[in-house]
Amino acid sequence: MSMSDQLMADNVEILKLAGYDLTVGDLFDTTLLEEVYAENPDLK
Repeated sequence: MSMSDQLMADNVEILKLAGYDLTVGDLFDTTLLEEVYAENPDLK
């Protein structure tokens, strides 16, 4: 499963409207996907 940078940012903005003080990094960790794609670029 993967989400675009824009979709992650949109989610954070909606949560901020609800009063949550969060960042994209607080909610999403894409390091595993980045590693997999770096090792297997044909998966993108």
